[in-house]
Amino acid sequence: MSEDKSLSLKHENTRVRRDRRMVSKPNNMKKAIRQVFSLLKDYKLKIFITFICALISTSFTVIGPLLIGRATTVIFDGINLMINGTGTIDVVTLSYLLFIAAIIYVISAVFTYLQSWFLTQISTSVSYNLRKK
Repeated sequence: MSEDKSLSLKHENTRVRRDRRMVSKPNNMKKAIRQVFSLLKDYKLKIFITFICALISTSFTVIGPLLIGRATTVIFDGINLMINGTGTIDVVTLSYLLFIAAIIYVISAVFTYLQSWFLTQISTSVSYNLRKK
């Protein structure tokens, strides 16, 4: 602990991490944020597409369990009808709900993949550009 204090006295914006590497903070945070955004300005379209993919993926991920819940209700109602001897499980409605749920989960997975792909493209390009500088 005394070692960390002596290091922080020598370098006021530098700390030692657990793995003993030096970590420094920027002197001017606003300037550092502006520099990061200036690095990302060339990727506005990809960032926008990534954001849209995230919205669509999240929306479909939320809708999927709702359909599964309705399918469970159809099964429960069918079992109650079977117990009362007045009917059976509505297989047509059940299969329709499960089919739509499967499609929604596939669409969600595709947009999650696209989101990851765009983020990887952006981070790889930014890292490459930083190394070139």
